[in-house]
Amino acid sequence: MVLRKRKIKLAIVYIILYMLGFSSYFFFSSLQAPSAEVVEEDYMEMYRVLYSSKEKAEEDFDIEIMEIMRRGYRGNREGISENSKEVYSQKHVLAIESERAYIKDGKKTVFLTFDDGPSANITPQILNILDKYNIKATFFVVGAMVEENKEILKRTYNSGHAIANHSYSHNYSKIYSNVDNFIYEVDKTDEALKKILGYNFNTRVFRFPGGSYGNKKEFKEAINNKGMIYIDWNSLNGDAEGQGLSKDRLINRFLETSSNYEKLVVLMHDAPGKQSTVDSLPSIIENLKQRGFEFAILK
Repeated sequence: MVLRKRKIKLAIVYIILYMLGFSSYFFFSSLQAPSAEVVEEDYMEMYRVLYSSKEKAEEDFDIEIMEIMRRGYRGNREGISENSKEVYSQKHVLAIESERAYIKDGKKTVFLTFDDGPSANITPQILNILDKYNIKATFFVVGAMVEENKEILKRTYNSGHAIANHSYSHNYSKIYSNVDNFIYEVDKTDEALKKILGYNFNTRVFRFPGGSYGNKKEFKEAINNKGMIYIDWNSLNGDAEGQGLSKDRLINRFLETSSNYEKLVVLMHDAPGKQSTVDSLPSIIENLKQRGFEFAILK
């Protein structure tokens, strides 16, 4: 009887040890690199979190997060289907803080920027070209134009382009008459953007009409006090230097102003009448691609 009890106890011990070993196997197996199917599923889940809605895109994700996604889940993209890689490539947007736009790091980066829109005739053509090349740009919008072209603004935003503030009226005599009027113009544009894009929308990026050059110290301080950042440009296509300028003139002006720079912030305009800007844009993009520039947006 004693021997039988010992055998029973021994059998129970073996069963417990077996079960512990079995559980340990599954526990440690779960710590191993996931299968290709799991990698792809988690990878696409990260994609959905980042890009499923504009609200998510507004959460100011760091470039480091983008780098993690670029490398893939747990640093391993092996086994991810070519289709998933294609989707990722199309949706990936390089967003860089405006204060870091000119910092040299050995990489060629270009920010295409368009001022004074949106306009009914020019902005949609520019968006079509950017879609064709799968490139995102930064649009410095005027509040009054925003209220006239709400659907175009929505299309711009929903396409993944950055929206930044460029005053409400673009009227220098109003904007720069005093600081109170200046802040009123900035706030009124912000309010117009929120009404159209949703009250979760926010932009910290501002561009002074005419640039920040000259005697604008008090206006610069006012922008900084609002927690915003202003940025000018170091390259342009010259589309504001006259009326009826030819496509070739704009391309040549861009080439003149973009040489010898590692970081480019290119000034262009999508205001009414800027058809030459539309016509020259593909050639400018092709030139930048040939020179090895990566396209990014400002945040």
